[in-house]
Amino acid sequence: MRRLWYFLFVFLFLFFGCYGLQTTSDCAAMTNPEEKMECYHQVAMLRAYIPDQTGAEAACENIYDLLPGGYEGTSLERKAETQRNKCYFDIAKILAVKGATNPKAICNQIREKPASGLLFGSSVTSATCGEQVERLKELNPEEYYDPDNDNICSSVVLVFIIPFAFLFFRFVHNL
Repeated sequence: MRRLWYFLFVFLFLFFGCYGLQTTSDCAAMTNPEEKMECYHQVAMLRAYIPDQTGAEAACENIYDLLPGGYEGTSLERKAETQRNKCYFDIAKILAVKGATNPKAICNQIREKPASGLLFGSSVTSATCGEQVERLKELNPEEYYDPDNDNICSSVVLVFIIPFAFLFFRFVHNL
């Protein structure tokens, strides 16, 4: 039986790719620029969850900085800029929830560049990022329920909803 469990573990470990998460060296080995951008974005989010703020920021910066030459002024360059901005936005939100000291500073690294003429094509702005990070810091999910304070939602559930549900089911079964 022990051998069966061992075989099952090894099979799942190797067959389903559970042997590790992507690292910056995995991203550097990729040849497709779009896959490389997505890889660095995923690495940055992973590092933000750890939380490793400097590593996450460095991975976001790699999205644009490690783009091969010859793409200046093309749609791939614009995609790299957009991906980098979204990366900063994502890690700022993750770090805000994780309780980092200053996740709003990451939002200042978002670069807003006009797409053409006077039209701004940024899908993520530093102002939007800053507002959402501040809201996330205020609405920390770990503080939704505080046993020291009376939570009005739990009182409503106990006083109104549970008795109503009991009466409703009793009524339905009597039909």
